[in-house]
Amino acid sequence: MTASHRENSFDFIRFAAAISVVISHHFALAGYPEPYVPLVQDTLGGAAVCVFFVISGFLIHQSLGRQLDWSLFLAARILRILPNLIFALITTSAAFLIIYRNFSNLQDHIAYVVHNAQMFYLGVKYQIKGVLMERPVPGVNGSLWTLPYEVWMYTILFFIFIFRESIRILISVVLIVAFWNL
Repeated sequence: MTASHRENSFDFIRFAAAISVVISHHFALAGYPEPYVPLVQDTLGGAAVCVFFVISGFLIHQSLGRQLDWSLFLAARILRILPNLIFALITTSAAFLIIYRNFSNLQDHIAYVVHNAQMFYLGVKYQIKGVLMERPVPGVNGSLWTLPYEVWMYTILFFIFIFRESIRILISVVLIVAFWNL
């Protein structure tokens, strides 16, 4: 761990946001309304996700600034996201297959993994037939929706990075306004 990494509070802020998402989504998964934060006019989970996106955007932009070779930056992002995504999809699907003894829907488990491995252009598949169907929110992993946004933000940050400073500021303002109500 570098000294500069220890001198910031980003890890604590991200941890606090993660806890906020877990608390807020617990209500939704139980069929209750999520806690509302009047100051930001959003749910606790929605506000925390926005915090994640802002901090991630800042850290990714810093990383892009340190990495002069775009292909190495892109390879690092792909190697950070895809193996973890595939592992999470397979593990989640296998766990629910065993826990729910859902062997009659094995094809749907496989389709869940294969489809979500391609979510960046197919969209996200949340449900597996026969799993969590009795719950108010039957999705297996509701947080998957964030990954396509993350990939698109990598792309947008790349374009911001390659433009001159004046254009970069203009594009940043436009993006902030465009994504304000996410």
